[in-house]
Amino acid sequence: MDDFIASVVAICDYVKAKKRSRKTMYLAFDEWNVWYHAHGRDGKREPWGEAPPLCEEDYTMEDALVVGSMLLALLRHADRVKIGCIAQIVNVIAPIMTVPGGGAWRHTIFYPYLHTARYGQGVALQTVTDCPVYSSKNYGTFPCWTLRRPGMPPQGR
Repeated sequence: MDDFIASVVAICDYVKAKKRSRKTMYLAFDEWNVWYHAHGRDGKREPWGEAPPLCEEDYTMEDALVVGSMLLALLRHADRVKIGCIAQIVNVIAPIMTVPGGGAWRHTIFYPYLHTARYGQGVALQTVTDCPVYSSKNYGTFPCWTLRRPGMPPQGR
């Protein structure tokens, strides 16, 4: 998400420079969320049922971490992303679920959203990290932010 936003911002800035415009283009990041729809529940429903549950997900802690990472990416780019709308707030692929006749509950992905709304205010600082990197055959190099014991040498650069 970070790379995608940075790429779109770079394209916007290129067009701005090419047109010799003074206007800065801001972004809206719409319909973002985690969704894999791997459970196949839609095939198990009764045909012609009244208001059947469709495309609903059961989220895990892993999903909450992904949503938190996505929200942090939006905060890191708050200078250019002015609107970031999550897809489906209630039911379907949502952080809040309901059932007919009442009752509602929060999925794991609700809590990163709650904490970002509550604490993600003020000035967003861009941090720079200088840390060891690891190489991977499949994924290239990536930073390693793990803690090292005192006296341990850094892992490759």
